[in-house]
Amino acid sequence: MALSSSCSTLKAVNSRWASPRPSPVPKLASLLRPSLLPELRYTPNVKLTATNALRTVEQTTLTEENNLSTYGSDQEDLASLPKPRILVAEKLGEAGVSLLREFGDVDCSYELSPEDLKKRVVESDALIVRSGTKVTREVFEAAKGRLKVVGRAGVGIDNVDLQAATEHGCLVVNAPTANTVAAAEHGIALLASMARNVAQADASIKAEDLASLPKPRILVAEKLGEAGVSLLREFGDVDCSYELSPEDLKKRVVESDALIVRSGTKVTREVFEAAKGRLKVVGRAGVGIDNVDLQAATEHGCLVVNAPTANTVAAAEHGIALLASMARNVAQADASIKAVL
Repeated sequence: MALSSSCSTLKAVNSRWASPRPSPVPKLASLLRPSLLPELRYTPNVKLTATNALRTVEQTTLTEENNLSTYGSDQEDLASLPKPRILVAEKLGEAGVSLLREFGDVDCSYELSPEDLKKRVVESDALIVRSGTKVTREVFEAAKGRLKVVGRAGVGIDNVDLQAATEHGCLVVNAPTANTVAAAEHGIALLASMARNVAQADASIKAEDLASLPKPRILVAEKLGEAGVSLLREFGDVDCSYELSPEDLKKRVVESDALIVRSGTKVTREVFEAAKGRLKVVGRAGVGIDNVDLQAATEHGCLVVNAPTANTVAAAEHGIALLASMARNVAQADASIKAVL
């Protein structure tokens, strides 16, 4: 019975101290509890083994204390070591340069010639480049083993001689996902540019004198506010012709690039056919576009636009006024007053 209990005690000791911990003192105290001592006394072999285990713990404790002491001295030694010298050969963002300055002495020398680069790497532990600087075998040979890291601020590393870097014990790193979002945005911008012929339009504008180009002719078929008409005059020649008959409207659109209407003018298929492709924009000064034949506009390459929020405030005010009028019987009172008068 004592042997079995002693073996259990030994297993507990070995399992508890298989992986030494920084502070074994509480566990040593638990091993020396009086309840364990009688069993150890009656079994010499177990006592010997347990003693060896305790010695291991004691040695581990001393070793950990030595390690802590060594760690402290290492920290002091690191503080006394010179900072690595980092050569930034191409322009980086200020955030990146600031981060580098936390780890070493940064030398920002841009647009270096191949000869100047070879001179600078002699005193550099790390080199940061983008795509414009060629890090050739001659650069690694000039560094004479001091250059330990070449960082490519971007994706491709075609401008770095990887074989020469390996031979000279230099690590080459890059940032493969750094420009992912920017590349996607650039691709979408190119697609939009191709779809809208932006490059061709830019070249055309640069090649021609815009002052000599004729202004677009804008036909305003219904009355607008003076502010709206003044704004239109900044973009083209405005023809304010109100209350046009359907026949007159078809005659006027032949000479018009844009047509501005409200709800009282019907822009039918016949109007678009009469324009013969010249009419490019129909503007609805308001919300609804029921008075414009959208199918015919699409077939004739004409853009239809409206002002969905232009009358929001006015519509709200009008609605509130109607509600107040109904609540106070304003219309009935008005009719009553007129009847008396």
